[in-house]
Amino acid sequence: MQITPNSGASSVPGAGPQDAGAMERSIRERLDQLKLDLKAEKPLRKVDMKELTTLNQEIETLRTLAGDTRAESLLSSLSDVQNRLIEVHLPELLPQIARHSREPVAFSKVADLYTAVDSRVKNGLAKLDKDFAMVQIRGDGHCCFRSMGYGLAAQLVTPEAAKNKETLQQFEKSLDAMAEKVKAQGGNIQSDVDALKGHLRLLEKGAITINDLVGSNEFVALLRSLVCTHIEKLADKDLRETIAGMSTRADELHLSEDERVASYLTRMKNMNSAEWGDAPEIRTFADIFNVRVGVLHAEDIGRGRVPLADDKVYGPKNSPYQLLLLYRPGHYDAALRR
Repeated sequence: MQITPNSGASSVPGAGPQDAGAMERSIRERLDQLKLDLKAEKPLRKVDMKELTTLNQEIETLRTLAGDTRAESLLSSLSDVQNRLIEVHLPELLPQIARHSREPVAFSKVADLYTAVDSRVKNGLAKLDKDFAMVQIRGDGHCCFRSMGYGLAAQLVTPEAAKNKETLQQFEKSLDAMAEKVKAQGGNIQSDVDALKGHLRLLEKGAITINDLVGSNEFVALLRSLVCTHIEKLADKDLRETIAGMSTRADELHLSEDERVASYLTRMKNMNSAEWGDAPEIRTFADIFNVRVGVLHAEDIGRGRVPLADDKVYGPKNSPYQLLLLYRPGHYDAALRR
């Protein structure tokens, strides 16, 4: 749905500033109404999907009247609406997938959601359908951590992994070694490491299912705590600069780099704030657990980019553990090779 800007757009004959102003106000009013409806989680109407398409077309017309800046601002708002609309109404749009399902699902089923919303995402999902299946993770602000946790647990505690009885033991030793590195820098993650090992042992014994584990807020809180402490104590200069640069809050702009990183980590560690995980957290997760994490970007793949480009793969190349995440605008799911 998001259309690449037309840098050389010409003006519409007979149209003036007043026409552009009226069109912009109309678009903003309708976007605001859609946001209010979504906030109240009102039932989805077919007209909502058609309205998104119409709004996109009008924004492109506005671009020819008023230039890229105003159009891009509206496209950004439109993108927020479309992502939220899909998240809120996912069960209605795709009844065969339950809201909290974590069973493999064909990408083509999810691709149908984007028919009227974003053709590039739809095309990307359709291309992935041949080789991958999706494990849908609920969108509660913790989807990145839950997706990585699912991939990790699936690698460690599966029938295939169980054939090698030393798999989990070796993994636990590597966690203990990481805890020692953090301790050497004045941090302490041993209690979190021990708790995580306990969860994985329960999974190995069949006392809990992988869905129980991934759906547990306690499990997610452990992952958040481990990632944030690792960043605090062991992150390199580049990662700290990246995190500091991500802070755009008005009340933090006057802070030093270290202060902005500390504020970011405080929010990221807090389960109640449900701060979204992204590239810094994926990179750190890969470092902590010595795993290779690839991210399938549906929109980029829909544009024809090669899956798993170098800039979207994290962790050591020689890792025995290979995780896959699917990113579609505003959300991460786990992905499995067929």
